[in-house]
Amino acid sequence: MAIDWCNKPVTLAFARRHYYLFDPVTEEPLENVNMTDIFEAHECVDWESGCTEPWIVDVVCALLIANRAERAIEIGGFTGFASKRLARALNSLRRGHLTVCEIVPERAEYIQTALDILRLPYVQHTVIADDSLRWLPTLPDESIDFAWVDGNHEKEHQEGE
Repeated sequence: MAIDWCNKPVTLAFARRHYYLFDPVTEEPLENVNMTDIFEAHECVDWESGCTEPWIVDVVCALLIANRAERAIEIGGFTGFASKRLARALNSLRRGHLTVCEIVPERAEYIQTALDILRLPYVQHTVIADDSLRWLPTLPDESIDFAWVDGNHEKEHQEGE
């Protein structure tokens, strides 16, 4: 089922306001810009409502690369949209390990499969089906170079992470 994300007010407002980030040479007036073209041009056919917007994931991946991270974690994998891009970013550094912590076991399994399919030669990945509040304390000190936290958005849970 196709998601009609084009009419989501926040996504639409951001894309229209910052269209130059996606197509800096456009001659089209903003009123004529087709929002679907933005996502298709950025190979975001797997984006679904609820996922982090593609341009945000691009920034997160750029930060990961700029920091030359080797051990990255993602809290809240959801559909794997950001997970796949984080893994590709690590792969561009020719090294790394991505660990995704997803609380919903079915989603965790889906993300594991999606990452396996990528077959990235320089990146290892692990998907943990657990609550990040239980999993994070089990990590050794200084075992993370980069963290993308996009899991449970409830205030109490965020404070714990």
